[in-house]
Amino acid sequence: MNIFIYRVALINSWALVILDEIQTSSSEVYSQLDDWIVIAVQEENTITQQVMASIKDSILNEQIRIEEYQTTLSGLSLMSKI
Repeated sequence: MNIFIYRVALINSWALVILDEIQTSSSEVYSQLDDWIVIAVQEENTITQQVMASIKDSILNEQIRIEEYQTTLSGLSLMSKI
């Protein structure tokens, strides 16, 4: 009976250590993903503001046509942020 209780306690301790490691790793991953999302949103906002400024200028100058290069979105590579 004592050996059984010892083994159950050992398994419990081992499981708690593994779960703690998983929790630490998942917190780091979540933090990194959150940083990537913030960067992506900032870049999208910048692009949107540039397009809006271009549209406003076109309207003020009575030019309806927007050049293709003004609306081309730059690629967002999250791997470059690692």
